[in-house]
Order: sequence, then structure tokens, then C-alpha cells
Amino acid sequence: MQIEITSCPLGEAPEWVTDQWIGLVLPTRDRAPRRVKGYGVLSAPRSIMSDLLRQWLGQTEHHEGYLVPAAEAIAILETRSPEAAAWWRANTRHLLKRWRGLLFDPGCCRLLEGTR
Repeated sequence: MQIEITSCPLGEAPEWVTDQWIGLVLPTRDRAPRRVKGYGVLSAPRSIMSDLLRQWLGQTEHHEGYLVPAAEAIAILETRSPEAAAWWRANTRHLLKRWRGLLFDPGCCRLLEGTR
């Protein structure tokens, strides 16, 4: 499955960075937006223990969107804007682990028909 980013995504990244997503096609396993508990990309905890503590304290936020592997999304972003990709790598290194993802809100993207 793939999504196309059609407008500036919501989130904590600067607008000049999020604008660079517009027009890119990104991979997702989602056939519809999913609902998740999580954090913003800058306010996310940097360790598992901190994450568990914040979850226990109920300090997660509810989000809805299409989940995209973070490292893969940033690699695709780099083809358009090395500067924006560098911002992600410098400010959100905690998201570059293989199992981490970026959530794109349904209002900023569309699911591409015919993708698997």
C-alpha cells in the first residue's frame, strides 16, 4: 500500500520541513487510517523506560493516520530535500530505529488505489 502526501502534515516539525513531504509517495501497510496512542516527534520519550513511565501516567496522545516506516520515509524525503531529511536525522534520531514509524494524518494524504 502507498499514500501520497497532498498537503502539509500535522506535527511538531517546522513548517519548512513538513512542506517537503507534499507530493511524495510513501509506503504503508494500512488500508485505512489507524488510531494509536503516541507522542509528537520532538516530545517523544528517548528511552523505553521513559516511554513506559509516560504510558503508565497516561501521558500519551491519541492520533489517527497512516503509519509509514520512519527510516524509509526519511530516505524518500532525502530525494526531494536533503536539508529536510537532515533535520529529521538531527532532531529525531530516536525514530530511525527499524521498528519506528511516522504517522501521517488522514487530512494530509490519500491512499493510492491499486497499491498492495
